[in-house]
Amino acid sequence: MKPSFLMMLTRVSVAGIAITIGVPAWAAIVPCPIAPTALATIPVTPTNGCNAGSIQFSNFVAGVVSAPTTILGTTVVANAWGAPPTTSTIDLNGLGNGIQLRTPGTCDSNTATAGTYCVQGANQSMSATLTYSMHATAAAISTMSLSGTVVSHSSGGGGATAAVFREMCLGTSTFSCVAGDANYVAISIGAVQGQFQTLSQSASTTFQTAVTDIAVRDTVFLQTQNGNGSFAEVTIFDVGSVPEPATLSMVGIALAGLGALRFRKRK
Repeated sequence: MKPSFLMMLTRVSVAGIAITIGVPAWAAIVPCPIAPTALATIPVTPTNGCNAGSIQFSNFVAGVVSAPTTILGTTVVANAWGAPPTTSTIDLNGLGNGIQLRTPGTCDSNTATAGTYCVQGANQSMSATLTYSMHATAAAISTMSLSGTVVSHSSGGGGATAAVFREMCLGTSTFSCVAGDANYVAISIGAVQGQFQTLSQSASTTFQTAVTDIAVRDTVFLQTQNGNGSFAEVTIFDVGSVPEPATLSMVGIALAGLGALRFRKRK
């Protein structure tokens, strides 16, 4: 007697679940911290990194833009701020399938604390970068998001810019792509030459093909013009990922198979 389609589906599904719920090789990876923790003190398993959900984040490197560049049509000037954030002054928090990045302290029209994403005064600019790699330890990544809060406060007519740009090189753990490459993707949030704005924004992009590895470069661009009372600030920004839908549907089929098997046993 030939096995029924349902029985075949159950066998395949059970086999798939057994593989999925086995102890993965990445189980020992350090989880990203619940409380804000400086990147410099993140445990080094993997190297300067941690695991949030099914995503491994590693190799965080803080830097600056050394020469003017263009990202998504915006000219990002070379960094001119004396104390941009470093891995010692950038905090990390774990999220469901991502991480949250911020610098401690506040920025207002009177002060701009060194090591924060903040500039204050007339004609000031910061162009700080943070590169890191992402590795999917389970389902491949199909969607990436960027969210955060920016403050653009200008007492002059030129406005103040507070923006975050997220550039991604898909399918690699090393950031080496440029705009125009097939594996280059970029999204952004923020205000360019804004006046008196505090914005909480989100942006996302879906890839044509889901990938296991992504190299990321986040650029925080702050610039004031004219008035001495101007300031620009990014208080917090997040990175989130979404597993490949096809993988999620396979998990759903597998769970349905387990349910069908249990139903047959009860009968």
